[in-house]
Amino acid sequence: MRRFLVILLTTVLVTPTAAARASTTAEPSPFPTVTSTTEPSSDPTPEPTEPDPVDPEPTDPAPSDPAPTPSPTVSLDATAVRVWASTTATLSGRVDGASPTGALRVARRSGDQWAVLAGSSVVVGSDGTFTAKVPAAAGRTTVRVELVDAGVVVAASSSADVVGAAAPSTARIAMPKAVTDYRKAKVAASWRTVDGRAVSARLAVEFRRSGTRTWVRSGTVTLRGGKGATDVKPRHDGRWRVRSFGTSTVLPTRSSSVYVDNRPPGSVVRLPKGTPGPGIRLAAQPRAPRVSADATVSRIPTAMWRSMRGRSWHAGCPVGRDQLRVVRVSYWAFDGYVRRGEIVVHAQHARATAAVFTDLFRMRAPIRSMYRVDRFGWNSALRGADDYASMRADNTSGFNCRQVVGRPGTRSPHAYGSSIDINPWENPFASGYGWTPNSTWQRRTTPAAITYRGANDPVVAVLRRHGFRWLGFADLHHFQR
Repeated sequence: MRRFLVILLTTVLVTPTAAARASTTAEPSPFPTVTSTTEPSSDPTPEPTEPDPVDPEPTDPAPSDPAPTPSPTVSLDATAVRVWASTTATLSGRVDGASPTGALRVARRSGDQWAVLAGSSVVVGSDGTFTAKVPAAAGRTTVRVELVDAGVVVAASSSADVVGAAAPSTARIAMPKAVTDYRKAKVAASWRTVDGRAVSARLAVEFRRSGTRTWVRSGTVTLRGGKGATDVKPRHDGRWRVRSFGTSTVLPTRSSSVYVDNRPPGSVVRLPKGTPGPGIRLAAQPRAPRVSADATVSRIPTAMWRSMRGRSWHAGCPVGRDQLRVVRVSYWAFDGYVRRGEIVVHAQHARATAAVFTDLFRMRAPIRSMYRVDRFGWNSALRGADDYASMRADNTSGFNCRQVVGRPGTRSPHAYGSSIDINPWENPFASGYGWTPNSTWQRRTTPAAITYRGANDPVVAVLRRHGFRWLGFADLHHFQR
């Protein structure tokens, strides 16, 4: 009986499966079809099966906070840089976290404010490093590098000091080695800093006369592009240089000096070899301001009169101060220069005297010197200014209230201011003591321009034309009206 039940159960379980195989031709079954891949168990009791897992509905992941963007930073590699003023300083640094639209600029501090520094620039590399070019003014300028986005400063470096130091410099001068008196000489000058930059400014032109230690300002040269030139009139031998007193960006300097030989505009008197010169040497009189006689006639000024009293004038003289005049005139000196001299004569003869020396100047007749005779002091033997000394110095003179040389007690025509002595050393006279001031020159006739030996000599002719009489061989240097 039990065996029968088993066979019956097996038949029931297998029959639906067979029916399923024939489903293509039979009516569909109302039961679901189950497919299994497991082997049939020998155990007639089927094992329970777990239901198929059900996939959960997909859901969006929970949102997470985004990673924070780092703030941009600007940094400099140095806190100070020193360069020559008026040059460009270079600052280097780095920018990190910058916006693609941001830009770097240089700003300078003014009080509590920062302002864009004109003339500056910043170049940024692909790795964020940058180079800033900063114009260096004289002194200290505090700057920083700013990151700007949409016109707003979003980051800035720490500050740095750009120090513009005044630069050492070199000045140079060039001039001709020699120049004729009264003519212009070109001064060419240049000025550059030690690093080769041209300085456009002004330099003082300075002169130191030979035999002195004092430099005198004698002009100004304006430089453009570091070079310039000006003209000067070297009136004496000496050294020249240019000098700068410095600027806010360049230190003071001066050039080395150059020597310039001042040469005479006229001919130098060359005396024959072996000819004796004057026994007294006088200092050269001042050079005339121009090549012209420029003769003037004036009354005796107080200072001059004080010098004349007790020398060329004294109590008992036939003429007084009001009757005398001083003639100032330029003459061609033996050294070829035009010098300024003076001679005192009577007022009645002053104009004629001025005309005489003006004509002598035009013909370039040499005169050794023309000092007033009171320069030589009092001579008791002559009872007047020392004419002996004046003649030994070859000095041209006029009024002298004295006695005739070699004739004691006889008043000289010079005491009346009507006589002139010209170049007495080369033109001596026969006094009671012999030829004075020397016994050599009366036998010489050269150079002709300074010796007067005949009525037709040019100098004698000039004085005769203006009413002066030449005494001839008795007194070769004496002319009187």
